[in-house]
Amino acid sequence: MQTHQPDKVATRKRRATIFSIIVILIMLLGTVITLTRPFSSTNAMAALMTANTAVNQKQAVEITSPQDQSLVDRQQKLNVIVHFDTAIKVTDSNGKTHYLDSIAAVELLLNGKSIVVNQLKLPQKVGDVTFTIGFDSLPQDATQAQLQAQVYHVYTPSQSATKTNTPDAASSIVTVIFQTDHPVVFTAGQEIQVNTASIGQTGGSITLTAGPDSVKGIRVDFPAGALPQTTTVSVGYNTGSVVPNEGTYAGVAFTLDTVQLTSIDTNARTFSFQTFHASWYTWILSLIIGTAYAPGPNDLIDTHFLPSDDGFQIVNYGSDYNREGECFGMTSFASWYFQNTKAREGKFYPKYMSQFGTDSFGRPITGQNIIATRAFTSIGQYWSTYYHNIVDQQEAMSQDVRYALIRTDLKNSGPVLIYLGHPGGTGSAHSVLAYKLFNLDGSISIYDPNHPGQVNTITYDTSSKTFDAYAGYDVITEDAQGSLPVAEPYQHILDDADANFHGSNTAQITITTPTNGATVSARTVQLQGTINSGQVLVTKLTVFVGSTQYMANIGIDGNFDTPINLDRGANHLTFKTQGNDATGQLIFAPNNMSATDFVINLNAPQSVMLVTLTWDTNDTDLDTYVTDPTGDTSWYAHKTTADGGTLDFDVTTGYGPEHWTLLTTNTIRYSAPYIVRVHYYSDHGHGPSNYTVTIMLYEGTSREQVYTYRGNLAVSNPSNAAPGSTGPDWVDIASVTLQPAN
Repeated sequence: MQTHQPDKVATRKRRATIFSIIVILIMLLGTVITLTRPFSSTNAMAALMTANTAVNQKQAVEITSPQDQSLVDRQQKLNVIVHFDTAIKVTDSNGKTHYLDSIAAVELLLNGKSIVVNQLKLPQKVGDVTFTIGFDSLPQDATQAQLQAQVYHVYTPSQSATKTNTPDAASSIVTVIFQTDHPVVFTAGQEIQVNTASIGQTGGSITLTAGPDSVKGIRVDFPAGALPQTTTVSVGYNTGSVVPNEGTYAGVAFTLDTVQLTSIDTNARTFSFQTFHASWYTWILSLIIGTAYAPGPNDLIDTHFLPSDDGFQIVNYGSDYNREGECFGMTSFASWYFQNTKAREGKFYPKYMSQFGTDSFGRPITGQNIIATRAFTSIGQYWSTYYHNIVDQQEAMSQDVRYALIRTDLKNSGPVLIYLGHPGGTGSAHSVLAYKLFNLDGSISIYDPNHPGQVNTITYDTSSKTFDAYAGYDVITEDAQGSLPVAEPYQHILDDADANFHGSNTAQITITTPTNGATVSARTVQLQGTINSGQVLVTKLTVFVGSTQYMANIGIDGNFDTPINLDRGANHLTFKTQGNDATGQLIFAPNNMSATDFVINLNAPQSVMLVTLTWDTNDTDLDTYVTDPTGDTSWYAHKTTADGGTLDFDVTTGYGPEHWTLLTTNTIRYSAPYIVRVHYYSDHGHGPSNYTVTIMLYEGTSREQVYTYRGNLAVSNPSNAAPGSTGPDWVDIASVTLQPAN
């Protein structure tokens, strides 16, 4: 979708009212949105910077918060936490090391000057002290401050200017950097709808014909295929206001939300976005007049993610299911956990390290390995349809624009997924997570799952406006941001991890009813239970009763409730579980029932004729038809004939089974044909389906026979379902003539 704006910019004051375009899109899947507006080098697209924080060794006294090089607002009070521990040796003025007996007082220094002392009520050997300080005493042009803590085992307050106490130990100096880049603030006002149009699959456009000069004339273009059906689209503006971080605001605000920026054309004044699902859009574009924002040497963006706290503890060596590595799953899950769960459940790095066996290479499979596999499989299923397109589109941008986008998203949205590759997508690729930026050296601190717990750096050369190669990769670009499309929600993976994956890296099947060894009288029973997934999220269950297959789709909750048909006597059930790999293909998932003899006994009248229909396509509807010698047809609209032949289920969501049964207690028409047919009622958009029909005659007798018929139906037609109909959506299976026993 493209949005064009006339070549005019209205100047406003810093708190000026601006106007927002609100585009209501009901079903935009994979749509590219392009916004055209005045654009110049004065746009506030700041570069991306990072700094590495040194990790201090444990000391008898240390400042644990804030961390060194943290970005703080000097206008706000700052909480400083000091930790002391007398179990750690200190070195005195003579170079000798010893332990302190206890701590009586903790002192905090600001730029080398004492500003506050906390005398403890009772001496302590270990503890934490919190100071709340301000920076009013510092010069107005100060860009940073240095904090240091000291401890005393004996402290006597001095009544004179002469200090009477000597500190026993001092912490390392912690430097805090004053934030100079304040966020842009957009305050929504009244939404005013201006124009409405119906846009179909062939595309179209809608233009604002009224409103303030800054929005009048904007045109929104929808490319062909952007909307799957005719949709009513409305555009208008919002009388909100913007407070910029620097200078004076001028221009319009076009609001977009849950989108991925794909390209910027400065000559054509075009921004392009790709949507994953329908939503309101919230993207603020502002033009700064006067002093545009230019980050200084101390400008720092820090999300406070740390590989040693928030990354995986395991090395990215892949799994039996993803042998080339699982970096994309590891980085995206680490980012998700950090932003959504850490505050509630604590650091990720030390968690989920219980072992559940070994892989085919003899390497341990821990809980973190299972998380990595599940996360990679989940997000990987959208690589070819979504993420790959984002990478291609961003690779076409200049490197300085890519750098600016990384910085902007890091600042506004948290850690940023970074794709590492080679031109044209050749060779191997890798995923890392950017979490901190520093402008002084153009460095981007990253979590690299190949190096757990370590701080690694990608460098952007601000002079040449290019990225230096990292680990042999010379294409560096943002991979995705915002709400990430995944096949399995990461919260579900975490829930399984919190349940310790139910003690196994393989699928755990629990049958709740019927129980193993049960005897039932109904020929058709509902098999109910739950599957808890291991390394592979189970999405499909196949139950074998003899040679007959019964398939069920398994949802995220793992529950199943599927009908199966039993033969008289002992029925031995076996179970096959499958899930999707990272390409979306079904693969085998080992389960705990492979060595279990699960038996259900049927005590019921014998059948003279039993017809079973199954098929192999999910979310499709095939139907069983049996016409007896009187012309009475058993089908989904008339399940039981006058003679008693009965269709048990009308399965409309795929796989079957459907059964038609004629019992020895029913009226049997010997020496006359029973006609068996199958109709493809609806494919629900999923195309052809392969069917299997089995016909058992004279069950449980010496004359028992089983016939199997297989084929394919490629055409469905819900309007051609009446018995006796013909066409490519129908297939004649068999004509069965029953004979009495001699």
